[in-house]
Amino acid sequence: MIPAISLKISWVHNLMFDKNRYIPKKERLEEKYNPEKGKALLDKSRSFITQFEVCRDRILSLIEKRTGFDWQEKEIDVYISDTVPNSYEEPLTLKFRDNADEMILVLIHELVHRNIPADLQENASDSEREMWADAITKEVCDEIGLVCCDYPYFENITGFKKEKSQTLKEFIED
Repeated sequence: MIPAISLKISWVHNLMFDKNRYIPKKERLEEKYNPEKGKALLDKSRSFITQFEVCRDRILSLIEKRTGFDWQEKEIDVYISDTVPNSYEEPLTLKFRDNADEMILVLIHELVHRNIPADLQENASDSEREMWADAITKEVCDEIGLVCCDYPYFENITGFKKEKSQTLKEFIED
């Protein structure tokens, strides 16, 4: 069963990474993060949200199919943030970008990490974990027709020996 995805804008979550948070009010060049900025972020994110909603179930099914691992979560919250330095999987936080395709690609990558069992990832090196996620992300993007030639991390998978017909689970077990 594929999980439900809840895309969220949390002004408190964004405030945690706000560069103005610890600057005295008199010295701030701009206002601290607040609910109004969160509403503006939601408006900026609309094209990404709409585009993702159209292909969400297909993406989640393809991740499960390509990794060979069933989804263990029933629901995944995804926080969209314009204050974080980069995206990460726990809690799943997606750095806002103007390019909706790039946001979908990065979300796929983070969702792949969420799908691969934690014990496998904990026993793998960082480069191995990222190679697994990048390889599956590339396969999913290719299958949904998402052009992502500018994504620099796909260069890391050139030496990856998993056959496209093989699931990641089969590859790891070999």
